Amino acid sequence: MDKKLDLILTELQMMNQRIGDIESRIGKIESEQQLIKIQLSENTQLIRAIHDCQEETDAKLDALSMDVHQTRGEVTSHEKILEQLSENRLRQGQILERLSVRSIEQETDIALLKQTV
Repeated sequence: MDKKLDLILTELQMMNQRIGDIESRIGKIESEQQLIKIQLSENTQLIRAIHDCQEETDAKLDALSMDVHQTRGEVTSHEKILEQLSENRLRQGQILERLSVRSIEQETDIALLKQTV
C-alpha cells in the first residue's frame, strides 16, 4: 500500500509539474497575446492616420484637378481670342494693302490729270 501511495504521490507530483508547465505556457501565450493586442491597436491607429492623410490627399488632388480644368478653359479662351486677333490683323493688313494700292493708283491718276491740265 505504501508503494501504491508513493506511486500515486509521484504521479501527482508529475501531474503538478505538468500543470505548472502548462500554466507557464499559458502565461507566455497570454503575454504574447497582450503584445499582439498592443501591436494591433498601434497598427489600427497607423491605418486610421494613413486613411486620414489619404482623404486629405484626395481632396487636394480634386482641388488641383479643378484648377487644371479651369486653367485649361482659360487657355482655350485665350487661344480663341489670339486666333481672332490674328485674323483681325490679317484682315487689317489686307485692307491696308488695298488702301495702299488705291492710294498709289489715285496719286498716279492725279499726276496724270495734272499733266493733262
